[in-house]
Amino acid sequence: MINAFLVFNGQGQPRLTKFYTQLRHVVGRAGANDVPSLVTYRNYATLYFIVISTSTESPLALIDLIQVYVEALDRLF
Repeated sequence: MINAFLVFNGQGQPRLTKFYTQLRHVVGRAGANDVPSLVTYRNYATLYFIVISTSTESPLALIDLIQVYVEALDRLF
């Protein structure tokens, strides 16, 4: 399951932030390890596309998702 889709420019300013799950305040170290996450990213020119998902998602599928998203944005703009 995808938890967040983020796009940052080269200076670290967010250009798009979309969270699909509610962020919970985690107290203690035991709570942080309950849901393993996977961070997948790809750099295109001056933009960084970042997908945060659960560890059950395939990293190759997420990179392909980023590629399709970038191609759609390229056609649109």
